[in-house]
Amino acid sequence: MARKQLAPGDIGVVRFRERTPGRVTATAGMRDLAGVWHDLRAVGATEDEARLELERQARQIVAIGRGERLTETSTVAEAVEVWLEGVRVGNRVTPQTVQTHEVSGRRLVRAMGAVRLADLRPGFVEDFLHGALAREGSAAAHALKGTLRLVCGVAVRRGALVSNPVRDTSPLPAQKTRASALTPEQFHELIQAIEEWAGKPAEPKNRGGVRSDARALADLLSVCVGTGARIGEALALERRDLDFENRRVHIRSTLVFVKGQGTIRQEHTKTGPRGARTVPMTARVREVLERRLDGADSAATTAVFRNRSGGHTTQDRMAKRLRAFRAARPEVLERLGIPASETTSHLMRRSALTLVANTDALGGGSTAAAMLGGHANESTTRRHYAHMSKEVPETTSQLLDAFWVSAGRAYAARTRRTSRLTSSSVYSASPAVATQSSPSSSRATATNAVPSRSVTSTKWTRASHAVCAGMTLA
Repeated sequence: MARKQLAPGDIGVVRFRERTPGRVTATAGMRDLAGVWHDLRAVGATEDEARLELERQARQIVAIGRGERLTETSTVAEAVEVWLEGVRVGNRVTPQTVQTHEVSGRRLVRAMGAVRLADLRPGFVEDFLHGALAREGSAAAHALKGTLRLVCGVAVRRGALVSNPVRDTSPLPAQKTRASALTPEQFHELIQAIEEWAGKPAEPKNRGGVRSDARALADLLSVCVGTGARIGEALALERRDLDFENRRVHIRSTLVFVKGQGTIRQEHTKTGPRGARTVPMTARVREVLERRLDGADSAATTAVFRNRSGGHTTQDRMAKRLRAFRAARPEVLERLGIPASETTSHLMRRSALTLVANTDALGGGSTAAAMLGGHANESTTRRHYAHMSKEVPETTSQLLDAFWVSAGRAYAARTRRTSRLTSSSVYSASPAVATQSSPSSSRATATNAVPSRSVTSTKWTRASHAVCAGMTLA
């Protein structure tokens, strides 16, 4: 008799094997909603833990398409679990994005995990978000709103909600963006202060310690401001990314932290493959890169910013050194007029994009700044990085002059046409006047009339030009 086929989503016989003490492996099989067979394998300290992990994997496989798992009586915590299962399926997002969603999901569960989906009305959600705004601040409230919107979207697709209640809430107050950006003079003074704090330069082979990290910090900030790169992109640079002959830096990867793996080099930037770009190499950036690679391994994968083991220096290590500098030299930041909280590595990128966006000469502007930052569109650059100058360019006055110059010329032309028409009408009436007077009087009238018309038209023309010139000068 043929064995009965498993129903989609059901797990077959679970087998356990304990090869080492405290490490139990559970294996089983199941079919997904399309009938495709999947071999499952899970590891736990006990058989129960291994079985629970096996069941979690099975739920993850069949989560997509099972709307009956959520109803109006389901809680927000259950909806968050379904949402996270959908996030984990496939390779649609990076591992660090999955970790970010898991953290935000746990935060939402702690805040309102026991609330039923049926109770999520726009008014209730708005009161909850404004309460979070008062307790935790703008950033936390915006994060909770974004996560709740995604979770409710899953509930709508599964039939548990008719509409997404988050969409009908009033907007939260806009988050305060960081507005600081260094001028070239301020940046030069900051780098000088860091180098003085670091002490004398060390030999390329003699690396390690706080002072060496401080010198690496000055070099890192120089590369960030000279290329517009994010700190992870600058730290991910390797010898193969540098073209000294053509003076080009290829930014096409970044450093990310993945749970269970540590900091790794991701072969694309924060925004994916579309964020890759080639940046011209400035003289200062070239000097820094050549010095840091001097005496290093000639392999193509040699990191520019290396740690003691030859790997990539992490963002946390450089951020720690920058915080140490801020604590040791607060007078430098006070003299520059920049809050200590905004003195981060990202300040270099923001300064570079702001300078390029606000400089129309030499091919600058928002388009060039967006290309330098690896943004898909200019709106991102203008909204988050390019802090527009309060000083309006002088060229705008030349453009606005066109209103008065054009209007003055048109007015003068109309005046000339009117005077010509007036002249022709008087000439046409002169024979009638002459027939009623003597020839001598006619000649006198005609002689006196023509100069008066010419003077009048000339006066109006000169007046119109005077008005036009006066408006332009004004």
